[in-house]
Amino acid sequence: YYGVNHLTTPPYHPASNGLIERFVRSFKEGLAKERSSGETDKAKAVRNFLRSYRWSPHTSTDKSPADLILRHPIRTALHRLHPNHLE
Repeated sequence: YYGVNHLTTPPYHPASNGLIERFVRSFKEGLAKERSSGETDKAKAVRNFLRSYRWSPHTSTDKSPADLILRHPIRTALHRLHPNHLE
């Protein structure tokens, strides 16, 4: 119907979606690093991880996910240090 082919994959099968599995691995590693750095608040640790993940450039596009979604660079603390050198 409408040219849509519905494909199902078994739940909890890592090979079914490699991108999600890689993100989960990165997420767990990032939270472990936050915990080892002394962060005890889980919500703050998640925010810190997501901020760094969203602001980091991707290897294939050389742009961060936030840049691609918002279509402009995200202002960071570095931009406050050098306000005249905006990208």
